[in-house]
Amino acid sequence: MDKWQNIRHFKFSSVKNYNPNNFVFLVHAIDLPAEILSTYHLSILLKDYGDNYNSSQRIDLALDPQRIAEKELLSCTLVAKKGDKETLTTYKPFGFIIKCPVENVVMVSRSDLGTLYTHPDEVRQKYKDVVFPSFEDIALVDEYDSETLYARLSKELQDYKDNKIATFDEKIFLDDGGWNEILVDGTTIYGKVEIEGIFVNLGHFSMNDASYAQAVIDEAKKLERRLGVSLVYLPKKEYSFEDRPIEVIYNSYPEEDSFLEEISFTKNGKKYRLYVGDSDTPILQSSTNGMMKPMSGEDFALFSSEINKLSSEELLKHADLISQLPQIFESQQSNAKDASQLYRVLESRRPFVKERDDYIKFFDNNSSLIEKYPFFSDKKQHR
Repeated sequence: MDKWQNIRHFKFSSVKNYNPNNFVFLVHAIDLPAEILSTYHLSILLKDYGDNYNSSQRIDLALDPQRIAEKELLSCTLVAKKGDKETLTTYKPFGFIIKCPVENVVMVSRSDLGTLYTHPDEVRQKYKDVVFPSFEDIALVDEYDSETLYARLSKELQDYKDNKIATFDEKIFLDDGGWNEILVDGTTIYGKVEIEGIFVNLGHFSMNDASYAQAVIDEAKKLERRLGVSLVYLPKKEYSFEDRPIEVIYNSYPEEDSFLEEISFTKNGKKYRLYVGDSDTPILQSSTNGMMKPMSGEDFALFSSEINKLSSEELLKHADLISQLPQIFESQQSNAKDASQLYRVLESRRPFVKERDDYIKFFDNNSSLIEKYPFFSDKKQHR
């Protein structure tokens, strides 16, 4: 079985001949150097897993980009624009355009896999029998073209039932408005990941902050000079959601395992939703540049008003959940306040250092302070 058969002959665009209206790249997004929140998450992982945590995740690629091939697992994303099709969402606003042997690809999914990078071997084992969909299905199908996606999902399910493929994973095809994820090994017997260029995603929601956007562009230019590669600016994605009345949406694949996915509506080109899905805690979100973010007070007021337009049957069915909306919103507000306060305190106390391990020591020395903020204490993932 050739698990890479559908992606083996895919052609990526040339970075040097970048055309913002016609391109397909494989990218790995990164944080700003020694970014305080991601480094704190890493320090938690090191405490939890100790020597069992994969050491390659200590590498901060913003500081040591030449070590990219040392990373055992890289979370990558396909970005593309061709004609009226575009997939431009990335995890972070800048990073590397990469190339690698096709055999370095570990998994292909239309949405974030939520991979925990503590044990790469277990991740590889989990996906070893998956025959990947084509990159065209990932990058060149509109993110919100649900009819096409479900048609492809149905074909995949039928192929599984007919024993044409070894596994069936609906997550490969379903997308929640976030980024697709392509897991890649930095080095295999077939070769290594190489950096072909630097990208800045002008449409990333964080680029709305002018000072942060300038910091991102400055770092991208430093990497451009340091590595001697081209820097490209991905265009802003124009999001235009048609107004849709509030509705209750269920996950329907397979039907016997159906559960409440979200309660959502779209108004004035903006999406609002109470996301339940497989989350431990329901989340109130609204869209910003196409990215779902926690609701503001104004958005919550609108959502609370619109939810009363559900049918009496749906209101009764989900009465317990709806009654918890104020508490869900207040909890989100409290978490956001904690996050902002902790960030400011840590920024004022941390030493001026250049190495990520020095920051990890800094977090250890300030553990009593950090433990006051429960929003951070349960962060277990780092990309």
